[in-house]
Amino acid sequence: MSIQKVKNKGSGDFKWEVRVYENGRGSKRTCRRFDKKVEAEEWLLEFEKKKSDFARNPFLAVSFENRYFKDEADYWLIDAETRFSPGHLVKSKATVKEFTTQFKNLAVDHITPEFLTRYQQGELKKGAKPATVNRKTEVVTAILNHSAKHRRIPFNPTLGFRKLKNNSKEMEFWDQDEASAFLKMANDWYPIDKPNRWIYAVYLLALNTGLRAGEIWALRPSDFAEAQHSIIIKRQFNRVSREFGPTKGRKPRAVPCNAALLDEIKQLVPGSANKLMN
Repeated sequence: MSIQKVKNKGSGDFKWEVRVYENGRGSKRTCRRFDKKVEAEEWLLEFEKKKSDFARNPFLAVSFENRYFKDEADYWLIDAETRFSPGHLVKSKATVKEFTTQFKNLAVDHITPEFLTRYQQGELKKGAKPATVNRKTEVVTAILNHSAKHRRIPFNPTLGFRKLKNNSKEMEFWDQDEASAFLKMANDWYPIDKPNRWIYAVYLLALNTGLRAGEIWALRPSDFAEAQHSIIIKRQFNRVSREFGPTKGRKPRAVPCNAALLDEIKQLVPGSANKLMN
């Protein structure tokens, strides 16, 4: 095994190339190229560690032979079915489908840092945002990490790959005057005696509590604890599965509810005064 500085025939720039045998001389040889020497050294150290682990337990020894990305992605999705939220699962499946359609019969050992970097550049040229490209490559690296942990492949071949820098603008928030001005305008748009008054109530609820949209749609009159001046968040509505389920934290929590918000809910929901918790 060695690390050498080599010249790229296409671009003319220099790369650091690592050459190793998977299971000693005579076995399949793996080559990887990196932009920086330190990245090549990190990859080689990880490779040697994996090789040492397999030497101590030969029953775990595997190779990249006949390993394809689609098979590893299908294996990863089986586990994802039980761990991911419906929305996250849908996005992950879409990324896998897009990747396997674009790169048919892609062997796992071809998915190197250089390969993913070219993929990044191609997606950016298509107009994709850095954050979108990062989400896609995160799925690819997660799949191969999962396969390496389950001893389906000797190691993750994307080791050393770096995501794009995401220079997104910092989120800005309304101050109290801006929020009050918006609520005043919404109050004029949706008067108290009109059927669409509930829209104003949703704005008031969101600005006063900071609840997620799914948590707001899942509220019931009994979730408002009037005596404690709070709202008990027990569930959320998932727009993908169109079902009610646990919140992101998976545990009920209480958020403050001021008098103005409570009065609005009482007026909005017929008979709610009898349904509110005391």
